[in-house]
Parts: sequence; structure tokens; C-alpha cells
Amino acid sequence: MDHPAPLTVSAPWGRLVRGATVALLGFLALLGAQVAQASDARADETPGVAATCSGLVVKPHGYVDKGEVRIVVDGEGQTDGGDDGWTEFKGSFPGVYLFEPDVPHDYTVEVNSYAADSGGRTFTPGIGGDVEVTGPTVPCSPVDVAATTTVCAYDWQAEKQSIDLTMTNLRAHVTYLVEVLHEGDVVTHFQFRNAPTELKTFSLLHAGTDYQVRVTDQTNGVLSRTVDVPVPGCAARAAVTAAPTACTPDGLAGVSVVLADLVPGRDYVVGLARSGGSDDGARSTALHATATATSVVFPGVAAGTYVPSLADADAPRVVRAEPVVVGSCSPSGADPAPGGGAGAAGSGTGSGDGAGDAAGSGDGGAAGTARPSGLNSSAAAAPGAVSAPGGADGSGTASVRPDAATAGDGGPGDDAAAAGAPLAAAGGSAADPLAAPVTADAGSSALGIGLSALAVVALGAAAGCFVVRRRTNGPSED
Repeated sequence: MDHPAPLTVSAPWGRLVRGATVALLGFLALLGAQVAQASDARADETPGVAATCSGLVVKPHGYVDKGEVRIVVDGEGQTDGGDDGWTEFKGSFPGVYLFEPDVPHDYTVEVNSYAADSGGRTFTPGIGGDVEVTGPTVPCSPVDVAATTTVCAYDWQAEKQSIDLTMTNLRAHVTYLVEVLHEGDVVTHFQFRNAPTELKTFSLLHAGTDYQVRVTDQTNGVLSRTVDVPVPGCAARAAVTAAPTACTPDGLAGVSVVLADLVPGRDYVVGLARSGGSDDGARSTALHATATATSVVFPGVAAGTYVPSLADADAPRVVRAEPVVVGSCSPSGADPAPGGGAGAAGSGTGSGDGAGDAAGSGDGGAAGTARPSGLNSSAAAAPGAVSAPGGADGSGTASVRPDAATAGDGGPGDDAAAAGAPLAAAGGSAADPLAAPVTADAGSSALGIGLSALAVVALGAAAGCFVVRRRTNGPSED
């Protein structure tokens, strides 16, 4: 029996068939991955619910098997649909609901997925893509304004002062107007649309002027803010006098420093140093002037001679008072004793050196006694200084800040810090949630394209095999 000759394929055609087979297998693997991705799309279902102080954003996406949503704000339905309030969507659903930002709101968002693992059209919160989100919103906070000013050290700087503003708690998509006012009139202004923080400097303002800064939320006046910003006057020479205070029952005295001609709003350093430049017993305290006159008391000062001083913290100005002598106190609280004294009465005159009892001499021969002026061993330095009301003219008081740096010894040539510079300060709402909705139905599209390509490849392979067979089984020669 004759057997048909085996099918043989020439080498070029064999490579072609093998290449087509490998390509077909690779395409089938890729198509399987696309189908698997489409079948897993429901795992990416996201409810996309976000509430802020001014609105509610509902953007569910990834629902390739369709879904429905129902939204209620303050008891009122927000979605168009059937009588039950459900609105059907496929893939994604964009929803933005704005409300008054200065009061709280209650909301409920329900998203029902039609996917099989969510029970189809049955809504069961927490199953598959079925979710329910509820809660109250928190009212927005008014804009916060922090202001600092420059400090004028010399008169020629009086009309070149500045106010530096740091504005925080700004809301996105809101336009703000900031104005600088003096006695109700707008001096300058600036409009901006930024969040959550904005920095702004207003220049060419006047020293010694009380300004107001008003920041207006142009969508809701309740969230606006107005602050007072006084710009201190330029540095000026102040008057400083001092006197010892009465002894206390524990045998201590102090020094009262009386200040006049202060510039309200400026910062000073009040110092007390021993005469002669010694650092022993030196004191200092910071003072922020709120009136033109005040007084500062340094308690618990040891016996000796002291020089009070007043330094402007932002200008090279130091004023020193006449030296003040503090004598020793007795434990009973007697007034401080001076350093020298006269002898006892008699026909002669007593004399003493301040170191103890000294005999007097004179025609009458009566003994004179001098009171000691040296340091009393019972006296001790007491910390700090306190603010006292009144002053040279009794016009006001000033607050004392005990945390300031210690001044120098108060000797000649001891200057305060140079002119100051404006202080810088720095300081919201969420990013814009209104992005374009995401449409997800890529799995079904990829499946259709894949099947079409598969048909083309299969048709090409069949045609190749037919050509090969014809060439192999052509007419035979006898």
C-alpha cells in the first residue's frame, strides 16, 4: 500500500510558521491579563466622599458594574432620582455640594455597588462596594492675622515705616481684600486669592501712628478679621531719676528709678550698676512702654553707690541718671544710713571716718560718734525688679518683662543695641477636590479589540498553511 509522502516545509516557511505561533501565544497571554484586570476592576471601587467646613464632595469611581448614590445634607435630598432619592451612575459620579461655612452641617452619603460581591442592587453597607458615610461638618475659622512693624531709630525714618502681615486660615477658591486704615480711611489695600497662608508687607507708613488692618472674606463677612497695629514713634531722649527706697523689716533697701518722656510702644532696658564700673550687684530688666512715664523698683540692693540707666532696645540711645547712694539698713527696718555723720553736740565738733565709733575732739571735750557707712552684713541682694504706678508726673505705668537680657554695667560708653529690623512671621484649607471624574470601562473595550486581533492572526496562519501545502503537493513528474 502506497503511503502519502509526509508533509515537508521548507526552512523559510518553517521559521515563518513558528514565529506566527509564538506571536499568537504571546498575544493570548496579554489578552488574558487584560481580561483579568477588567474582572478585578470592582476591587478598585472608591466612594470618594470628603467633607470640609464649606462643602461636601462626592466622587465615587471605579464602579464598572454600575452603581447608585443617595446624598442628604441637613435633612434635604441632594440627588435627582426616584422617589427614594437614589441616582444611578456607571463608572464614576461627580458631585459637589456647597453650604454656609460658618455653621455646622449634617450629611449622609450612601453608595450602592451593583457588583456581585456587593449583592447586586441590594444595598448593604460594608459589603463589597456598598458604603455609607455620615457626620457633621466643623465650621470654618475666621482668617487669622499676625502683624509686626519696623521701629524708627532716627527722625528721618519717620515716614518710611512698614507693617508685615502673616494671614492664615485662608480658604481655597475665596478672594480676600486686605486694607490698612487710619481713623477710618483706607491708606492702602491689596487683593489676593491664595490659601492657606499669605504674606504681605505695606511700606511708607508713618511712625507714631495707630493703624487698623482689615482682612475681608468676600464670600462670608463672618470669617473676616480686623486688628489694631500701632507703629511706634521714633526714638527720643527720656528723663531718668532715682532714689533709694525705705528699708524693709528684714533690713533691705532698694532703688526706685523714675522714667519720663518715654515713647509708647517702644522697648527699653532699665539698668542699675555700681558706680565705678564694677559688675558686682548689677541689675537690668526689660520694659515695654505703654505710657510716657512710669517707675521701676530694684529691691534688695546692698549698700553702695549706683548709677541707673535707660537704654532704647532698638536705637543707640542710653540715658544715665545721677548716682544714688544706698546706705545700710538695721534689721529693725530703719532708713538707710548715710556714709558719714557729725559728732555729738558740745563745745567741740566730733569727727568720724564711717568705719565705726570715733571720738570727737573740741574745746568742750565732749565725745562725738559717727554712724557707719560700710556694707551691712545682714543686707543681701534680692532678685528682679517690679513696676510701680505713677512716675515723674504720675501719668501711667509700664509692664516689666523679667526675661530680657542683662544690660551692661552702666558705665560711660555703654550703648544699647542698634536700630531694629522688622520681625518676620510665617503661618488652611484642603486642596481643590473638584478634579474631573474618572470613567472606568476599559476591560470591555480591551476584550473587543483583543478578539478582533485574534481573528486576524488566525486567518493569516490558515492562509500560510494553505500556501505551504500547495507548494509541497504540486504536480508530480512521471
